Amino acid sequence: MENRGSSRLLHPPSSSVSSCSSSSSSLSSSSSSLSSSSSLSSSTFSFPLFPSRRFFTEAHLQRRSDDALPCLRVMTYNILHKLDARRAKFFSYSQPANLQSETRLARVRDELRDLQPHVACLQEVERESLSHLTSQLECDAYACAASLFNDKSGVSDGCALLYKKSILEVVRTHAFHFASLVDDFFPNQKTARDHMALAFWRRLKEKRNLAVVASFRVKATGQIVHVCSTHLFWDPRQPEVKLMQAFLLARALRRYADEQERTREEEREEKTPECTQRNDTDAGDERVTKEETNESRNEATTRKVNVETGEWTREEVPETDQKINHEIKQAREQEREQGREERSSAGLVRDAPLIVGGDFNSMPFQSVTKVSGPEGREKGKEMCVENKYHSGVYQLFTEGLVLPSHPEHPVSFHPSLAADAVPPLTIFPFQSAYKEVLGEEPRFTNYTRDFQGCLDYLFFRNATVKAVLSIPDDCELKREVALPNSRFPSDHVALMADFVLR
Repeated sequence: MENRGSSRLLHPPSSSVSSCSSSSSSLSSSSSSLSSSSSLSSSTFSFPLFPSRRFFTEAHLQRRSDDALPCLRVMTYNILHKLDARRAKFFSYSQPANLQSETRLARVRDELRDLQPHVACLQEVERESLSHLTSQLECDAYACAASLFNDKSGVSDGCALLYKKSILEVVRTHAFHFASLVDDFFPNQKTARDHMALAFWRRLKEKRNLAVVASFRVKATGQIVHVCSTHLFWDPRQPEVKLMQAFLLARALRRYADEQERTREEEREEKTPECTQRNDTDAGDERVTKEETNESRNEATTRKVNVETGEWTREEVPETDQKINHEIKQAREQEREQGREERSSAGLVRDAPLIVGGDFNSMPFQSVTKVSGPEGREKGKEMCVENKYHSGVYQLFTEGLVLPSHPEHPVSFHPSLAADAVPPLTIFPFQSAYKEVLGEEPRFTNYTRDFQGCLDYLFFRNATVKAVLSIPDDCELKREVALPNSRFPSDHVALMADFVLR
């Protein structure tokens, strides 16, 4: 494989991590990297099983004084649930041996040992699989922080968070199904009488998708960080359901984080003089103002890396149907102001980093092909016009707002739904780790014979991404038709990033 952008790659040693003793050595290196000034420039990374996967880093981060700050390595990985005869038919192109649950779990275990994440956000994991992984990885100092399973469904899989006990300690955990949050964040739907509205809310409550979140304390510094693992609904025919689940997820995480901040603030108030608290509040306001300035500056352009030359450029953001207009800016500002008021009334002056890893089952962009009218006829044939737009889930998480006019908003997706049945959806936006480093999302994170696309993400707030693990080349993934195969145990590839905590 060619060495693309070698100045931005960390080259691993050739040693392998294959036993408790060797993994302990790797763990020692990993632990020291958390507090060492060379946490992202040393050769502590080893990828013997996956030699094509390297770390890309952002060049401008090298000029910052981030090395003294704690760095957390987070992975998200849909490991593919246990396949019965019916589900195995979807992967008929794979060798039967590569579909065996025991074989795939062993490869997942080896991948975790090689990549050494501090936190692993897992999806499509069953109780039995989780128990097997934790027992196999116990000698690598891994433990399960939180998990939740769909015991009432036929698949009976769920989400889990594994973490390094040598580096982190669990402060608090929370697990929830999105369906349980509908009444909390949409109380008006309980009084709905319209037949279409009732059917929509009922369908949303029937879905068993879920999330788990844990608050960790970095042992070396005392820094608190929240990490979430989630898995949204799969069906591409119901994007409005995924959008609503993403909204419920973001709001639930915000409520959870605010509760944690409130508890921490109460503890600080017992120890901190009043004058110091006022200074901290001013600093918090300055941080928000700086974030708003950066967002305004970056609206018109985006940074992008050329993987062949390693050079960075700024490109104009292409126009889409979802332009950043006055109405969107106004709605965002209202959401920010509401958040400021809520945090001010609660005494919250700073937010801990929040990282969300998961299978969102949504691509960054969607496209709709429409047949043009008579003015578009050419030589007796109608011309097809392709409209491209951000998927509802991706736009909500990265821009913070999805209006009812968006094609995947429930009001637009179901024309018979009343205009006021579902309001504009607003949240505090996240950043995407891979887009921040590479300038764009990966072309694919899910790779089967019939579908290749980006469905998995590492979203974050109140942190800085320092490096991301590269995605395997297309030619490597299709060497055995598609995934899973003899090298990759799931139909998804693992994503991983190093975050500087602030």
